[in-house]
Amino acid sequence: MFLGALVLNPSSIYSERMQFLSLIIVSTLSRLSRIDWCFATKPVLHSLILRSQHWSLVHFQGSSTMLTIRQGGMRDCKDLLDVYMGAHWTENYTTVEQVKAAHRGIGFLKWGWLVADMGGRVVGEILFRIETNPVVGKIGVITDIGVDVRYQKKGLGKKLVTAAESALKAKKVGRLVATSPPDVYNFWMKLNWFARGSL
Repeated sequence: MFLGALVLNPSSIYSERMQFLSLIIVSTLSRLSRIDWCFATKPVLHSLILRSQHWSLVHFQGSSTMLTIRQGGMRDCKDLLDVYMGAHWTENYTTVEQVKAAHRGIGFLKWGWLVADMGGRVVGEILFRIETNPVVGKIGVITDIGVDVRYQKKGLGKKLVTAAESALKAKKVGRLVATSPPDVYNFWMKLNWFARGSL
């Protein structure tokens, strides 16, 4: 849940004094409450996001980039082709149109498709749905998850799964199942999925 944002230095003039003030405010607030904080890639605008599950600071090769977990859309299929071509997938997508065709039904649902957006570029996705079982009740099924190989082992997959779990929990889902090939079982075991049966 997004509770609020503090925007520092909205002018186009950026000073070291303002940067120092920003860091003091961040360090003070981090002691007062749990925060996820991020600095925008442009130095003229600093944002402090309080208790947001959708924003976080991610470090890659010495730089900082803002990560957003958001609803997926057809506009993301071009970037997803790069994700598919680099990751180990059973599907063999070679064109953006093939990716769009595979996501068309999901896009119309407006739910169950989240993407990891890094500075305007999609680098991962997770697809999920709800099924009803007469014995167990509502079951959340994660049908697909993928992260660009250049961004793997950085916690993006875990952030996507956490966001999907939150969305499914809000829909009163009591149990989760992931349909995944055997080569990604280690990923699910790191998230203790074999140990948990419910949210």
